[in-house]
Amino acid sequence: MSPDSVEGVRGPGRWGSGFGALPLAGIAGGLVGLLLLPPVQGGAGRLGVGILALAGLAFAAGALLRSRDRLEAARAGFLVAGISSLLALHWVPAAMAPWWGSGAGLLAGITLWSLHGVVGSLAYLAMAGLAHRVPTLLRFAAGWLVVERFPALLPLLPLPRPEMAALLVDAPGLAASVPLLGGSVVVALWAGVVAVGVEAFRGGDPGAPRSGGGSRGRGSLAPVGAGLVAVVLLLLLPLVERGLDSAADPGSEEVLRLVVAELPLERAALVDAHLRRERVEAGVEAVGAAHLWPEALLAEVDRIPEGLREPDGPPETGAWIGVHREEEGRRYNAVVHRSAGGTLETVHRKHRLVPGVERTRIRRPGLPGRGLAPGPPPEPFPVGPRMGGALICFEVLFPALVGRLRKEGATLLLHLGNDTMLQPGGSLPNLRDSARRQQDGLLGLRALEMRMPIVRSAMGGRSGGWDRRGRPLPVEVGAPGLDGAGPRTLEIRVPEAGAIPPAAHLGDLPVWIAALLLGAGLVGRRRMGGPDGPGEAVGPGR
Repeated sequence: MSPDSVEGVRGPGRWGSGFGALPLAGIAGGLVGLLLLPPVQGGAGRLGVGILALAGLAFAAGALLRSRDRLEAARAGFLVAGISSLLALHWVPAAMAPWWGSGAGLLAGITLWSLHGVVGSLAYLAMAGLAHRVPTLLRFAAGWLVVERFPALLPLLPLPRPEMAALLVDAPGLAASVPLLGGSVVVALWAGVVAVGVEAFRGGDPGAPRSGGGSRGRGSLAPVGAGLVAVVLLLLLPLVERGLDSAADPGSEEVLRLVVAELPLERAALVDAHLRRERVEAGVEAVGAAHLWPEALLAEVDRIPEGLREPDGPPETGAWIGVHREEEGRRYNAVVHRSAGGTLETVHRKHRLVPGVERTRIRRPGLPGRGLAPGPPPEPFPVGPRMGGALICFEVLFPALVGRLRKEGATLLLHLGNDTMLQPGGSLPNLRDSARRQQDGLLGLRALEMRMPIVRSAMGGRSGGWDRRGRPLPVEVGAPGLDGAGPRTLEIRVPEAGAIPPAAHLGDLPVWIAALLLGAGLVGRRRMGGPDGPGEAVGPGR
């Protein structure tokens, strides 16, 4: 029988009867993509979000288990990852349009969604190759982790996607495990547990082989074992959470007061340097004094707007300002610290650049006419009585960067953003401000993940702060107004950090381990059906 043949491969399994792998994959991609849209999250409520998450993971697992051969598994993976990326990141063409135009912006979006689909295709192809050799829980957890995180690790072209783990911030019971393992790892493990449940549910055919290999009796214990592991984790993780939360930052006894600036900027100013300078200088003049200012206030190199100053009185920390700097002939997107005496010191050069907007050249980036150059990985620096670190814009999408700062002693993260490109507007869609709201959710996740407060200053977006549990910090709105539409300052009392969590030390290691495991499935020579011969389904249902 041909591996592509349906007859004789599928049988009366209860899960997905009447549905092939590809329809299940399409449904999974749609559910996961909708789940990653903040407007849907807000409308569904906590219970609805939980149901959507379980359903999305279940359909994604069902698509793998219903695949008849590696080719169908690869197609299913492309649909799961590609459709979810299309829905969650539908706003990418609108964000790119100010620089490239609508047509090129749409092409950029298609490229991004397709690349995420290719990663999903390879992950599912590898998971199919591991059938009968690696237990379903492990191979699907590894596969889901690669789908979510591996696009951010691509060399020269890092294209991260939103993480489902941002949903855990509002689920206190599940959030307990995030600082221990990292948000994406937690979601991947739950995905593996769901896959085992799907496998058990559709195991109605008494002749169906078990994907863990070996006898049917041993395979039938897999769901029971996974359930016991989940129960133990649910019992132990609240204790871990309390232990981490009770460990106060030993380096700061007092609450730190920071004033952050929030400046409006319209999309037209992105490509009009004169308009941008006019709007920013007017906003800076209105705000006056702040400790933290947004990313790249002006497009000109090494120029700081006149009238920018830091608040008087304690803490005399100076000011952190986003600026384009030129050093040794290369141009960087940087954060500079200006002391009370006016001395400038570069404390961070953006390490992860936006492809096509900041990183426009592969060879010799940052030279005149060749975009910006990537800087070195971030390092901690003093922020008043504490040690802090800085990240710019979409660098917060890379958990290993935040973890690097945390394990090297940072107890506070300063985030500088220019959200103008993420604003709704133009002829291309950005559903109910999804882009900026996704970023806010990821900032809360990073705060929870690293047990470290985050303070943010934004231009064309929202400034604010998050405590070590990922909850928004209360703010006191200062000059010049309260309506949130114009330039203003927010005074934030920054609480202490917790103990350095294990997730800070893990970094990207779990993703690479998962990728190596899946690599064995890609290079393995065993056919889809393993020892039972060709024509065997990937999953246990026949």
